[in-house]
Formats: sequence, C-alpha cells, structure tokens
Amino acid sequence: MSSLAVLAALVELAVKAAATLLFLLAAVRVWYDGPLAFLLDTLRRVPAVRRAITASLRHQAGRVIADDLKISAGSPPVAIPDKGEDPQQLLEQIETLRTHKTDQMFAYVYSEAAEVLGHALAKAQERAALDFVSNDASELGGGLSAEQRHLVAEYMRAFMHENALNPTLFAALRRFEVELVQMTAAMLNAGPAARGNVTSGGTESVLMAVKTYRDLARARKPGSGGTPNIVAAVTVHPAFNKAAHYFGLTMTLVPVDPVSQTVDPAALRAAVTSDTVLLVASAPQYCHGIVDPVEEYGRVAREFGLPLHVDACFGGFMLPWVEKLGYSVPAFDFRVPEVTSVSADLHKYGFAPKGASVIVYRTGGLRKHQLYAYSGWPGGLFGSPTMAGTRPGGYLATAWVTLRTMGQEGFVRIAGDLMELTKFWTEEIRATGALKIVGSPQMTCFAITSNNPAVNVFVLADLLEDKGWKMERESNPDCLHVTVLPQHLARRDDFVTDIRACVDRILTEKIKPKGMAAVYGMVARVPAKELIDEFLLEFFNQIYS
Repeated sequence: MSSLAVLAALVELAVKAAATLLFLLAAVRVWYDGPLAFLLDTLRRVPAVRRAITASLRHQAGRVIADDLKISAGSPPVAIPDKGEDPQQLLEQIETLRTHKTDQMFAYVYSEAAEVLGHALAKAQERAALDFVSNDASELGGGLSAEQRHLVAEYMRAFMHENALNPTLFAALRRFEVELVQMTAAMLNAGPAARGNVTSGGTESVLMAVKTYRDLARARKPGSGGTPNIVAAVTVHPAFNKAAHYFGLTMTLVPVDPVSQTVDPAALRAAVTSDTVLLVASAPQYCHGIVDPVEEYGRVAREFGLPLHVDACFGGFMLPWVEKLGYSVPAFDFRVPEVTSVSADLHKYGFAPKGASVIVYRTGGLRKHQLYAYSGWPGGLFGSPTMAGTRPGGYLATAWVTLRTMGQEGFVRIAGDLMELTKFWTEEIRATGALKIVGSPQMTCFAITSNNPAVNVFVLADLLEDKGWKMERESNPDCLHVTVLPQHLARRDDFVTDIRACVDRILTEKIKPKGMAAVYGMVARVPAKELIDEFLLEFFNQIYS
C-alpha cells in the first residue's frame, strides 16, 4: 500500500473516531453542560467531522424508517398517468388505503367517531364536506365530470379527519404527499433526486421557499452581518414581500419594460448585492400572464452563485400542457439548469379542491433547509415539514385522486379548449379598437388595457360588474386581469358581447369614474404608497370585526 493510501486511511479513521467521540460527548452533555458543550460545538464545525456526522445521521434515519417503523423506501417515482384512471377503481381503493384504527390513537384524530359527535352531526359534517368538494369541483366546468366530482368528494369524506403532520401514522397520507410531489416533479422535468412537500397553497409554498434559502445562506455564510435580500421583478407575487416581512429579509424589485412587462437582464444583474440570497422568476407572473425570461435569470444566478426559485403557482399545471399542444412556451422549469426549486398550485389549474400546492426542490439537500425540528419539548420529538401544524388529510387525498383520474390526456384536453377561448377573447377585445392586451401573454391569462384615452378601464370594470362579471383591477399600467377557466367555455360569446356594449356606452355617454373606478384612479395618483398600505390595514382590520 502506498504512503498516500495509508495517509488517506488514517484520515478516514480519524474522522470516524472524531464522529464517534462527538456522539459520546453529546450523550455526556445531557448531564454536564459546561466546557464539554463548547468542545462539542467546536468539533461540529470541522468540515470533515460534519460530513461524517451527516453520513451517520443519514444512515441512522434510514435504519429507523426501514427497521423500526417498517416503512419501505417506496415504489419507483410516479408521474401523472397518460390517461386518467377509472373513477370506480379509484373509489374501490379507499378502504384499502385506510389501514389505520383511530380508536387506538391518542392524538391527531379528534372528531371522527359518530359516538362523540352524535350521528346527526357526524353525518352533517360529511354532507358539508361532500357539498364543498362537489361545488368546488363543479366550478371547474369541463375540468371534472360528475363521476369524477363524486370520486373526489368521497376521498374528502374518507380522509377529512386525518392529519398529515406525523408521516409515520397514516400510510395513505404519506403516499399521497410523496406521489403528488413525484407527479409534479416529473411534469416539471425534475430529476430523480428531486424532493418536496405539499402545502396549503401558493403563499405557503412561497413562504417555504424564502425560509429555505434564508437558512441555506446562513449555513453557507455563518455570521454574515448583512440583511438577506431577494431580487425579483416588480410583477412578482406579493407573497414574496409577505415572506420577506415575516422572515426578516428585504426585497429588491426590478422595474419591467412598460411594453413587454419583462425585466432587462442587465437591470436584474445590477440589482444583485453581496446580501442577495435568492433570485425569483415567475411562470407566468399573475398580473399579465407573461413568463419571466427564466433562462436569463439563470445566467445571473450562475454568475453570482445564487439559487433560483420559479414561482409557477399560477401556471405550473397549465404551461406544460400548453407546450405539449405546440404553443411557444419559454423554458421555465428544471430544464433550466440553474433553477433550484419550483412551486405549482394543485388547486388552480391542477383542478384540486382548495387548498393544495406543491414546492419541488432539485435535491433533498436543499429541501432539508425547509424543515423544522425541535427535540427539547417534554411532549415528545417534534418535526414539521411546512408552516402548518395541522395538515388536513382530505386535501392531500383529493389532490392525489384528481391527478390520477384526470391524467395527462385530460389536462391537455382542457388546456386546448382554454387556449382556443383565450385566443378568441383576445382577438375580439383587440378588434374593439378601444382596448388592447398588455404585452404578449403565453397561457390562459391576459390583461385588458385602454387603447383610447376616452375609455377608462376601471369604468369598464364597473359596467361589466353591473352585468354580473367580477373584474380584477390592476395598476401600472391600469388594466383588468382575466384568468380563463373551464366554466367560461359556456360564456364564450357573452363576455365579448358585454365588453362591446360597455365600450360603446362609455364612448357615447362619456361616463366618468365613480365607485371602484374612482378608488383605483385615486390609488394610481397617490405618490406615498405607505398611505395606501395603511388604508388597507385599516380596511382588513374593520372588515373582519
């Protein structure tokens, strides 16, 4: 054996010995928390020792899962099936999935037994759940058939009282979550190392992403004195501002081109500082349905060694199918090598009941920074993958069965119908001459703005609401947001007819802004946006009183 080989073997032996010593010291620390604690913490910071500890912990965790808990590593990763699975067969699986006995549990399930609630109340809860899911699903119009809606409702009924906080307790809930992440990861072209979790919605997915990258930056640069910073376009969803506010970061919002509504890569690059810990791109941004130039963001991320999160909460379950249909979709998912995570909402174009979203990381190593653990509680060892404590099983179950019964074929069919409707509406809106579309949207969403100074789009919104349409008002530029949904297929001509009538009325009657039109006009003119923020806080404080 060469001297180098001997040296390498000795180093490896020393590292293992240090790791063993560290675990012994950790045991001693339970009863002696003095100089030994300092030595313990110091040893943990030695890179070679830290790697040995990590490897040992990984081995021990795997052993506990496989040997003590008898939980298998699982079957090979799954994707959304090409064709939707038979609803009747999925219905028959419910009882085999529900393998636990709640009458032998002392936590997590509080209200399942009819003996506790009374049969009448228990049945009323079940009916409410069935009605909620059926109504939520029926709003999707062509999204789910009556048989599929019934299937989704039955899965809600079966799992509505279960809590996914403890992944060792309910095997079905763990399977639902793991497979929802796998199906989403495959759809977004992630590799086999991808890991993630299901959250309660897009905002929680965003919160988890920001928390993850803040903690990753702390691990990479311990003791860094600056305030961590996020760089994104001004059109990024305000959930990121909310996350930054919650977790002690700052936001740098880069202006977008007034015509294309996209960021100049040079401006993006100039916004990065030594405190920047994350770049965020949107696919698409909600305001106008335009996908950020993710590949350009990727180049900036690579240049500065930054993680890149893609917020596809809105479009994650639409853009892949639009691309399959042959439409031009800019690269936005894990095919861009610098993308480190993507969030996508199941309860938007995934057609699952609210609330369910997925965040997928390129590797499990990244996802580990999302998790929280605390071993000092007298009530037991505590770990949590997401923000929520209670994680309702019904939403995992209904999201899982929705993807299984829809299949890729179902998603592609709906995407095709909605893209055709989007094309028809945008062409008819442009044909009025008084209105135009903001930028060049790439999916089933767009924003209407004025092409004639005499037509105020906020007045248009008020008139359309008089006809029953619920309009989403936006500013910079003043415009009206439209998300095209399956329930709109039956109102194809009605929307166009009403827009034409309202535009004609504005031009002939010269209607001035009032009501919500006046409010949004005022917002656009107020230079101190802090006053608007204060008004909103007062509004929400009063409306929930």
